[in-house]
Amino acid sequence: MNATRLLRLACPLLVLFVFVPFGGSLPAHAQSRPFAAGQITQYPLPQGHTPFGSIAKGPDGNLWFLEYPANLVGKMTTQGVVTEYRIPTQTSRPVGITAGPDGNLWFTEWWGNKIGRITPTGKITEYSIPTPNAYPADITAGPDGNLWFTEYDGERIGKITPKGHITEYALPRGGGPYGITVGPDGNLWFTEYAVHKLGKITVQGHITQYRIHYTSRQCTKGGVSNPYGITAGPDGNIWFTTAGFAGCVGKMTMQGHFTTYPIPASSPAGITTGPDGNLWFTEEVGAIGRMTSQGILTQYSLGGTSPDGITVGPDTNLWFVETVGEIGMITWQ
Repeated sequence: MNATRLLRLACPLLVLFVFVPFGGSLPAHAQSRPFAAGQITQYPLPQGHTPFGSIAKGPDGNLWFLEYPANLVGKMTTQGVVTEYRIPTQTSRPVGITAGPDGNLWFTEWWGNKIGRITPTGKITEYSIPTPNAYPADITAGPDGNLWFTEYDGERIGKITPKGHITEYALPRGGGPYGITVGPDGNLWFTEYAVHKLGKITVQGHITQYRIHYTSRQCTKGGVSNPYGITAGPDGNIWFTTAGFAGCVGKMTMQGHFTTYPIPASSPAGITTGPDGNLWFTEEVGAIGRMTSQGILTQYSLGGTSPDGITVGPDTNLWFVETVGEIGMITWQ
């Protein structure tokens, strides 16, 4: 989710809750239609809830996503059956979710200032972040068996063990860390939304920051581009999106060299490496983009929706959230 779209509507404690899920049926009016990359199916969510933020492949073979305004964690089977679980903190506003090394899903609570853990059966545990008003954003499973997350306002990178112990690492020169991923070098890489940098943190907590060099003037034309989504590419480089007035997709080599590619009339958000060896990303103007590692761009219109997080599902199809209240799936020709 683009940080500019997050609306802030107005002692550490572990809380354990078990909730009876609501949902559990195939959404009405699911539609499939031809799509330039294959076929697209869009599943409306029950009760018109709005998915926001990231989407993750779970260890149970389902897709897991977040419903930011409704304070829900959602689960969808690859056949489109939805189950929803309410987060104990009423003003949680979840944003990022990932599969953990312990067989559970872990998620961030933007307003709740907590990290949540949910089992595949829906049992939720919450852990408070030591820094107040940190606004945790994205989260990923690290190579060290822990979960790593960004603190947008806390200007820190956080680590939480599967047992719930949190360690925080302050950025030397902070600037709204947002997206985070494991790089091809075994380190954690993150975007810094407010200061136009990429950051790297080792599992020992050593941080290096790199100012983005925009090789295309169009990436900054008409305003500022803010680095947002990030992923490890199929070519051994780090790939990222920038949002703002002039969006682009960029890559950084392990030697620190940047190449940036403008995305016409768009503000790209989530990005992932697809099963076809290309980069796939969402565009808030209502499109899905595909880019080869050489920078060749193809854009596919969704027809008025606003997609956000994107991932490869357990069925090797692409799955993404649409903030109009749908989960989308792209199958291949």
